Amino acid sequence: MTDPVARYPTRPRFLILTEPHRMFFALGTVLSIFGMGWWVYYQYLLKTGLAYPLPISAPSIHVYTLVYGMSTSFILGFLLTVFPRWLNYPAIPIKWVTVFFYFYLLGILIYLLGIFFYRPAWITAGSFFNFLGFLLVWGILLKGIYQTKHPDKIQPAIALSGFTGGIIGSGSYLIFSITNEHIFYQISYGTGIFFFIYLIIYAVIYRTIPFFTQSVCSDYEIIRFPYVLLASPFLAGTKTIFFILGLPKLYWIPDGGLLLMTLWQFYAWRFFMKKPVMLLKMLYFSAAWLPISNVIFIAYSISIHLSGQINQQFEEAALHGLTIGCFGSIIFAMVTRVSLGHSGRKLHSGKLVDALFWSLQAACVSRILSGLYSSMNPSFFVHNYHAGYFWLLSFGVWAVKFLPVYFRPRVDSS
Repeated sequence: MTDPVARYPTRPRFLILTEPHRMFFALGTVLSIFGMGWWVYYQYLLKTGLAYPLPISAPSIHVYTLVYGMSTSFILGFLLTVFPRWLNYPAIPIKWVTVFFYFYLLGILIYLLGIFFYRPAWITAGSFFNFLGFLLVWGILLKGIYQTKHPDKIQPAIALSGFTGGIIGSGSYLIFSITNEHIFYQISYGTGIFFFIYLIIYAVIYRTIPFFTQSVCSDYEIIRFPYVLLASPFLAGTKTIFFILGLPKLYWIPDGGLLLMTLWQFYAWRFFMKKPVMLLKMLYFSAAWLPISNVIFIAYSISIHLSGQINQQFEEAALHGLTIGCFGSIIFAMVTRVSLGHSGRKLHSGKLVDALFWSLQAACVSRILSGLYSSMNPSFFVHNYHAGYFWLLSFGVWAVKFLPVYFRPRVDSS
């Protein structure tokens, strides 16, 4: 593939705007630090008893910046790069990608300014640009699926269905910013996590884990079960509806189905085989949080049947096993791999990045344990910020190493 830098007789003024992953990964990196930094700050206020300064709820800011900010940015950097490759059609013109990026960047900047200065109209305007960006990207991805005569469109279609959930969730948050009606926040929250990000991560795992394994293990046979992907939107959609309606005692139904399907697919992938490189191990360790979170959700659902009581902290433990453990780790692993490969560097993570990955796993374990303990001792809730420190260490140091890469030419270019 031709290096995009080579299209210019001299180095372009804004190198970051020459490839989708450069612009969106850079934005996602910044937001990964802000989104969690905001939550640590909020937890500090709770612990010290200081007044929270804004009328808009801190959890809604935490969710929006990490789901529709950070995660969306990384997802777009990845999807806008690989979607044409999945379906074997020409790359999306960079001028269109730049337009998408400006919509998201503008939306996030206005949203953050609206928070800092508490201007509700700015928060709504930022949410609107974000929502419009979702619509534009969805249209271009749908066009790729519709106009391409590829024999297997299941996996891209599942990813697109997840992205459709992003439109619903982003639009719901926009309405929430106008009406302040909690139901729209609940829709945005549930759809964003349990449908939008879940399905896209599921589709990415389905594609990349066996592919990357075969690339480093010559005796590895790729075995994929399409019915696992086909059933995932229905189960994820059911979980989303139960969350929105406040029916956690029924979580065991979709989580049980997802658990069985995931374990069966993992078995076919020889999940516990020896992996020769750490970048591949990262993907497997990250994916392992999927069934672990399913088990915790099922245990929570059963506990409600036994005790008759809904325990928010128990649910938060399961939720963060999914979000920090699976979503955060997969993003960390995939973005590291793409950033190394697309910058002309060797696909070798190194001891520092390996340590940062383990720090992220510590964030997940810390958050799960603190959530489970808080379910028995509610006063411990204010100590949940410890997980945020591990997260900030992981993505903060990672940003120092990789953020400059997006502004520089490939190391193997002349």
